[in-house]
Amino acid sequence: MKPPRCLAAALVVLGVGTSGAVHAQGGEAPPAPPTYAPLPPTYAVTPDVRYFAGDGVGYRDGYLRLGLFAPAFQSYESWTSFADVRLLLGNRGELGGNFGIGHRYYAPFLDRTLGGYAYFDARDTEIAAYQQLTFGLESLGTFLDARVNGYWPVGRRGHFAPDIEPTGSPFFRGNAVLIGGLRTYEEAQRGVDCRVNANLRALGVDVRPFAGAYAFASDGARDFSGVRGGVQIEPADWAQLRVEVQHDREFGTNVILGVALSYPLGRAARERSLPRPATRLAEPVERFDWLVTGQEKVAAELALTDPRNDAPWVVFHVSNNPNDVTDPNAAPGTFENPFINFAQVRNNAAGEELIYVRGGGNNASSVPYTFVLPNDGQSTAIFTMNGGQLLYGAGIDQPLSTTQLGVVTLAALQVGNPVFAPAAANPGAAAVNMRNRTTVSGITVTSGANGIIASARENLTIRNNILNNQTSRGIDLENIAGNIVVTDNTIQTPGSDAVRIVQTATASNMTISGNTITGVADGNEAYQIDITGSRSSLVMDGNTTTGAGTGIRLRTFTDASVDARFSNNINTSTANNQFPLQINTQASSQINFEVFNNTLRAAAGADGAALSILTTGATAGNQLAGVIRDNDFAAASGQGKGVSINLQGAAVGNMTIRDNLIAGATSGTNVNAHPLLVNTSNTAALNLRVHDNRLSVGTTGDTTAALIQAANTSSIAVLVQDNNFLRSQPFGMVTTGRLALNQGGTSTFSVDYFGVGPAAGTPVVANDPFLLGINTNLGAVAVTGTVLYQPGSTGGAP
Repeated sequence: MKPPRCLAAALVVLGVGTSGAVHAQGGEAPPAPPTYAPLPPTYAVTPDVRYFAGDGVGYRDGYLRLGLFAPAFQSYESWTSFADVRLLLGNRGELGGNFGIGHRYYAPFLDRTLGGYAYFDARDTEIAAYQQLTFGLESLGTFLDARVNGYWPVGRRGHFAPDIEPTGSPFFRGNAVLIGGLRTYEEAQRGVDCRVNANLRALGVDVRPFAGAYAFASDGARDFSGVRGGVQIEPADWAQLRVEVQHDREFGTNVILGVALSYPLGRAARERSLPRPATRLAEPVERFDWLVTGQEKVAAELALTDPRNDAPWVVFHVSNNPNDVTDPNAAPGTFENPFINFAQVRNNAAGEELIYVRGGGNNASSVPYTFVLPNDGQSTAIFTMNGGQLLYGAGIDQPLSTTQLGVVTLAALQVGNPVFAPAAANPGAAAVNMRNRTTVSGITVTSGANGIIASARENLTIRNNILNNQTSRGIDLENIAGNIVVTDNTIQTPGSDAVRIVQTATASNMTISGNTITGVADGNEAYQIDITGSRSSLVMDGNTTTGAGTGIRLRTFTDASVDARFSNNINTSTANNQFPLQINTQASSQINFEVFNNTLRAAAGADGAALSILTTGATAGNQLAGVIRDNDFAAASGQGKGVSINLQGAAVGNMTIRDNLIAGATSGTNVNAHPLLVNTSNTAALNLRVHDNRLSVGTTGDTTAALIQAANTSSIAVLVQDNNFLRSQPFGMVTTGRLALNQGGTSTFSVDYFGVGPAAGTPVVANDPFLLGINTNLGAVAVTGTVLYQPGSTGGAP
């Protein structure tokens, strides 16, 4: 039903509601009026609380209404003017309200109360705020009531939602990033409703069945009309119950349950009988509480915005592939006509742009277009970034943070990364020099002194790059504050350390994960991380290193404190006396560490070990505390160690080694190839727990599975419990010394030993020197505990 039709029907209803009373004054005598209970001569302010459950016209999931009906001027049983204020709180968090004024007049010749009113309505949806005016007429009688309301929005009626429902992937146009999809258009709707209700009594309770119709329309949203019906029951003068059914094509069929509590302030409740029309001047106005909005889905394109500044992303495209560039002399850096070099980027960029580089890839069609460029006016790099910029290569899918949709994916536009190569005239330049809050992702660097560098910056991300054949380092970072993220990069044959991070009095949180480094030379490190004078955190997870040099070396110096985690790394050092992983404190510094689920392989050499824990320097305050668990440690041959712990100076250590497979050299004549070697000297103190490990030595040679020794005035307190001491693969029992304890100088030892015996059937002898491999210079050290058989043996104690 369209609004004009519904209005006409309502006027007919109003006419029908009054015509019976006019006719009764004609030729026949009117029936005797009913008997009414007396009421006080004034109407009072009436607070009103109502709750509606269910969906209805213009709202979802119900709402709470807090109202106040206030008669302002009145003449009892003649007329009253009133104000009506309502606050609406939707169950979905929407807020609305009505403020109205009206006037009611009792017409004796009709025996009816006639009224009119006007409201200002407001509503705040998830999309926008709306306002409307509501006008209404009513005719209230003894047995029949009729009402009609009209709703007219004012101000801006329509708004688009800020977000869209994507139907595709992000794409470039000009200097923007766009996405296509469906966008919600919402518009406040004009409308009309009419309602007729009867006034009955049943079992001493007022019952008001009602029926009505409504229609709403707008310019941009879908028109709809519907019908409604239900019953309102008043079990007490201050309480109402309502059941209503509505149906239309916009909101469907809905059942609404309502409860109302109201009581006039300063007036007693009326007696339980049907009120006459002259006493209905203060009844609540019946109308739709909520301003009605309609929604439509429309096709739209949305410019994605940068959550850092809520402005649209600005993208500068760079390509030195002539097939991409339509006019190199007037290139605006758009997707359609990109810049041809980084000098154009530098001359146009102000910061916080996305620099998107295509062309110059390593696929067959783009090999001639490698970026072989001079530096950007500085001696440091081909391209020096501005703060907040992202440097993305077009050869991989790239993440982009947006205000509207969170993180979206920019699909790769070519095969292979764009390739950077410093020009021969500037061989000392790096490829990229990073500034504050920058990201470098998806580029390949094939030469130059360094791949990516930064100094005295903050919050850097380096990911998914390929850095090859630098004469110095792949990544070189100094004094970077905040977050440092280095993930999923590949670095091959660097001339020095592959990744160097040096922090001096600069606190940072470092995440280094998923990188692959190969070809590190003997004497260099895949990762050199040095921290001085600050508190930092380090997470190294899922990295792979292969080369003659050390895999990971973490060193702390004066007043540094580091929380470090090494997990799921696979590191192999192929040269003698190198370390897949070394943790080293110096000069009054501290490291709290956890090493778990790693596979570390060392080569030969008296000083080589898969895992090296080391303190150096005589300064008091060196502290190492950590847990080493669930790892696979091994050395290749000769004197290589599985785990080496060496505390010197005045260091203090507190460590647990558990549930690991620890192997010394696994081939050759393995003299002194101890799976576990622990040394303390000077005044160092170590509290050590070694339990539930498998310690394995090679097939030949005179060695010991675990050698623990103290020198000078150092001290060791050690618990050795439930370990398997094994020889080679498949595991057999170690027939030489399993646990050797050496005491030198005036050092002190405290040992608890719970181990596994040699072969089944061998008598158990507590503190057996052969079983323990105790050296004769142990002195007065007390060894306590119980020696048990190997699990699964058939003889002796379990």
